[in-house]
Amino acid sequence: MFSQFRASKCRPTMKVMNPLRIPLRIVFYEDDGRWIAHCLEFDLIGDGGSPKEALTSLGKAIHVQVAMSVEKGSPRSLFTPADPEYFEKFARGQDSPVAVGELTMSMRTVKIERAEIRQYIPDPADAPNTYAHA
Repeated sequence: MFSQFRASKCRPTMKVMNPLRIPLRIVFYEDDGRWIAHCLEFDLIGDGGSPKEALTSLGKAIHVQVAMSVEKGSPRSLFTPADPEYFEKFARGQDSPVAVGELTMSMRTVKIERAEIRQYIPDPADAPNTYAHA
């Protein structure tokens, strides 16, 4: 399944000879029964009842962020990375069937050509010990 977001109505004001080509890393994880899709490069999240819904929600958030950056002529405003703990989740994540789609976007000055998507599954051994010691 593919989720494609194209901003055809956006009139860019940035003057860039070559478009920015941005590969994204996205980590899926569950939080309180909801799926979270977290884009590490932009520190944006989408959530949903399924991985597909979370990815669609994230795609919309990325579209808004990129469109505003293009409109304001401020490509640097795109790059606000996530906290290190989410990069670690990505690094420990697995390629899995949860990676249900592909996220692409193309504007005149910004192209998101691919997204590497992984699922983080916590290791039960890393869970905090909640037993009281006598």
